[in-house]
Amino acid sequence: MVPIIVISLTVDYAIQTVSHYREQRSAGEPVVPAVRAGLRHVTIPLTLAAATTMASLLANLFSPIGVIGDFGIVAALGVGMSLVVMLTLIPAGRTIIDRRREARGTLTTPRPVANALPGIGRLAALLGTSVARRPLPYFVLVTAVTVVLGSAATGLQTGFNIREVLPRGGTVLEDLDTLDSAVGGSTELASVLVRAEATEARTLLNLRDLRTAFEDPERRPQAAAGPIQTSYELLVHDWTE
Repeated sequence: MVPIIVISLTVDYAIQTVSHYREQRSAGEPVVPAVRAGLRHVTIPLTLAAATTMASLLANLFSPIGVIGDFGIVAALGVGMSLVVMLTLIPAGRTIIDRRREARGTLTTPRPVANALPGIGRLAALLGTSVARRPLPYFVLVTAVTVVLGSAATGLQTGFNIREVLPRGGTVLEDLDTLDSAVGGSTELASVLVRAEATEARTLLNLRDLRTAFEDPERRPQAAAGPIQTSYELLVHDWTE
């Protein structure tokens, strides 16, 4: 998932950076002024976009599942590094190559990114003109589609399965299957029978030590999700309070 997010955002940042550079070159600007003007237009918007994306990914740190928190950190760092590369390495490399071509007189005028696909520029011009002249029908259409899709989305049901975010081929899934077959799952309550003399003080002291150990996240077993819910010692403690 992280490579997909990083690659998609890197391509988006690259398109923004290169398109503004090509626009300046198409307007007749030399290489260096074109690079400066292009970066001046895209640096702040791309930085804000990357910052909001990183903030949304870092929100995974509040998840009680450690794997999801790690995913948020790695993905946020990947987004930040992709932004740095697109604002530094790519413009620097493009400047070096195009300056050499410019010095040799072999640098040609680039084609704008808007004309990369046949007919896109004409379609965009027609659509923009139509929206500018008659905005009300488009507003009504978009509002109606939004209401219909929003109404349809209210009937959707979502769910979460921890197995979908765990790495494949490891021992974690095998451990979960073992817990499912043994005690019903990792989130199920387990009852443990302790055979001891209930009238001896040592039994109550041992049960108290066991309870306090489970209350401390640093001392209780890693497989235990929380403290002991009820025990003979807790019942006696409630009666004597």
